[in-house]
Amino acid sequence: MNSTDFLRSQVISKLLAVRDEKFLLALGELLDNNPVADELIKLTDDQIQVLKLSDIEYNRIMSQEQLDEEDLQWLEGTKLIFENQ
Repeated sequence: MNSTDFLRSQVISKLLAVRDEKFLLALGELLDNNPVADELIKLTDDQIQVLKLSDIEYNRIMSQEQLDEEDLQWLEGTKLIFENQ
């Protein structure tokens, strides 16, 4: 794997972890203004495999607001556990 493929793979891995909608929108705009944005990029077999294993493949995604609400519910649950100890 050459350095460009390696860097692209690292960026894709980090991008899959981003949950901030505003950040993703800004990044999307930046990429849309990229002069080579229309150029097709061939994914490596490893990248394709990572995408197939991701939640995106199974449409198991949620908005930042939904994630925040679930986090809040989880934190409330753990707070009760610690208060009862």
